[in-house]
Amino acid sequence: MKKYIPSLITLTGLFCGFVAIAEANYTKSALLILIAFICDGLDGFVARLLDVKSEFGKQLDSLSDIVCFGVAPAYLYYLLAPDDSIECLIIPGLIVLAGAARLARFNVLPSVHYFRGLPIPANAFFFVGIVLAIDNDNELMSQLYDNKFLYLVTPIIMSILMVTTKIRMFGIKTINKEFKNYIFPLVLVILFGVLWFLYNWAAFPLTIASYVILSVFYTIVTRDEVRPIIN
Repeated sequence: MKKYIPSLITLTGLFCGFVAIAEANYTKSALLILIAFICDGLDGFVARLLDVKSEFGKQLDSLSDIVCFGVAPAYLYYLLAPDDSIECLIIPGLIVLAGAARLARFNVLPSVHYFRGLPIPANAFFFVGIVLAIDNDNELMSQLYDNKFLYLVTPIIMSILMVTTKIRMFGIKTINKEFKNYIFPLVLVILFGVLWFLYNWAAFPLTIASYVILSVFYTIVTRDEVRPIIN
C-alpha cells in the first residue's frame, strides 16, 4: 500500500492544477498552484523516505508538472492579456510548449548536480508572482505589464530559459561544503527576503529574474566542473 502514497500526493497536486485552471481566479488559482508546488516536493521526499521510487512515479510527476506549472500559469497569464489579439493568445502558449519540452528532456538525460536551464516550477513562480502582484495592486508590476510589448516578450524569454542547456541553474542538490556551491542559494534567499519586504508579491518574479542572473555567474564559476549525481 505504501508504494501508492507518493502517487496519491502527485495526483493531489495535479488536481490542484486542474482546479486552478477551472477557477480562473487570480488569487485562488495562484494559491492552488503554490499548493501543487508543495505536493511536487513532498511526493519525491515521501518516495525516498519509504524507498518506493519508481519509473511510474517519475512519469506521473512530469505529467502533473506540465499541468500545474505549465498550463495553469500560462492560462492565468493569458487572463492578463492587454487585448484580445491573436498574438496575446499564441505567445502565452509558448510557456506550455517549452515546459513540455523541458520535462521530456529532463526524463531522458542523466542527472547532474545542477538544472539545465530554468526549472518549470521556477518559471511558474515567475508568472504566478506577476498575477498575484497585479491582483494586489502592485504599482510596479501593473505598470510593467500594461505594456503589450513586455507582455509578449516575457513568455518568449522565459521559454528560451527553460529549454536552454547553456545555463547551469543552481538548486538544493548544488549545495555542498565548497563556498561557490552554497553562497549562490544563500544570496538568493537573502534577496527574496529583501524583495518581499520592499515589493510583496512582486518579489516572486524579481527573485526568479535574480536567480537567472546569479545562475549565469554560477555557470561561469563552475564551467569546468562536471559532478554527476547519484539519485
